Amino acid sequence: LAMASVGAGDMVTTLNSSSQFGLGLIWVFVVGLILKYGLTEAIARLQLTGSRTFLSHPTDLGGRFLPAVFLGIVLLVGFFYGSGLTAITTLTMQALIPGLPYWPTFVVIVASAVVLIGIGRYNIVESSMLGFGVLMFFGMIWIAVASAKVNGASQAAVETIAPTLPPGSFITVLSLIGGVGGAVGIIAYAYWI
Repeated sequence: LAMASVGAGDMVTTLNSSSQFGLGLIWVFVVGLILKYGLTEAIARLQLTGSRTFLSHPTDLGGRFLPAVFLGIVLLVGFFYGSGLTAITTLTMQALIPGLPYWPTFVVIVASAVVLIGIGRYNIVESSMLGFGVLMFFGMIWIAVASAKVNGASQAAVETIAPTLPPGSFITVLSLIGGVGGAVGIIAYAYWI
């Protein structure tokens, strides 16, 4: 679950935020991790103390209305998340294989995802994702070490390490907290667990 919660979009967001604001937003990760830990712990306790899932509790507050609203929100977020993830995957494929047309590649990725879901065999995908997760971890370590050798990188890190909220960083802070902490993924994890 930990590897699944750090995706390509999160890495792009963190790299863009650090290029714009330095290390001044590193405090956002601490806030996001505390938020994620607190929410996950609360949802786990709620589910372990009763015979109902987390998603069945909103019916106590608003009958069938809140779950219907929640379903609409999840479908909308799922649509945008799926579109964004497919777009990122398509752009990654275009970077790896120059000359690939965008829309046909997009359609092939969506079709392969539909086939994978239809077949329902995830063992190979899970094993490969574990390998890619390890590769991603070591790749990020390599990038950190390589960037530390760049002239002026250590100086820039020292100058920007103080926690700040620079002008124009509010959307970036929200996206970083959502990527690290309080995202829809927590509800999905609670459902799967």
